[in-house]
Amino acid sequence: MRGRSLSSTASFKQVADRLQQEQYDLCVCLGPDCSFRLAHLCGSSGARLRVGFQREGLEPFNVEVVQKSRDVYEGEQYRSMLRLFGIEGEPNFKWAIARDNAPKVRKRYLGEDHGNVQVVAVDLAGGGGDGLSVRQLDSLVGRIIDQGAVPVLFFSLADKKKVGYLSRTHGGRIRPFDQSDLPGVAALLEGCAALVSCNTELLHLGLALEIPVIAILEEDPRRWIASEHSLVKAIRVRELKQVDLGEIMQGVEAAIQARRGRTVAGPEI
Repeated sequence: MRGRSLSSTASFKQVADRLQQEQYDLCVCLGPDCSFRLAHLCGSSGARLRVGFQREGLEPFNVEVVQKSRDVYEGEQYRSMLRLFGIEGEPNFKWAIARDNAPKVRKRYLGEDHGNVQVVAVDLAGGGGDGLSVRQLDSLVGRIIDQGAVPVLFFSLADKKKVGYLSRTHGGRIRPFDQSDLPGVAALLEGCAALVSCNTELLHLGLALEIPVIAILEEDPRRWIASEHSLVKAIRVRELKQVDLGEIMQGVEAAIQARRGRTVAGPEI
């Protein structure tokens, strides 16, 4: 929100006023540098002790934690902050999806036979950039279809043109889904063989659901992905236009084959 103070918005003032009325003793901001809105909110909370990561040109905290490196996994940075207060965070976690709702969502968008369909999720969002180009997405989606899989395309309002082009090109063989419906996104992701993403939001959701992720990143992946995470194939590029689609498909094909193997073997008892 360049050119306009974060603290001048009505929604910000409403939340800040509520925090001040509740008179908290401690407020902790768990945003290293990607959410200045949270830092401003912590600083305006009125809490007697405000703790957060040090930020250049911004001093909203009484206690500032200095990051050792931008390449340190953010999850570990959060846990190190909690350990300052004697709180041990869990190293691993997994989301649980409501058993009665998730199958209904998958049935509605993937069909009656959704349990036997190989599905690959493609996140059209680009995080801080534009994401993969239409031409790259067209080729990637075509290759996924050639593998006998159904591409589910998670999109936001900014991706409407991409969705329109891909829908005209590939017709009913793709399944676009608005990612603002987070419970629906989680329900569909849970049924996917893999997720291809340039955006860390769905990347983290996929990992929480224990879905294999092919992550395409222009930054050091160690910041976003724990080094011990075996479900991630991280592809680092200087620019997204340089990414090798063949390398992406290697990860997709491996995930599809692994999924097929689990389906043939049947569920564990």
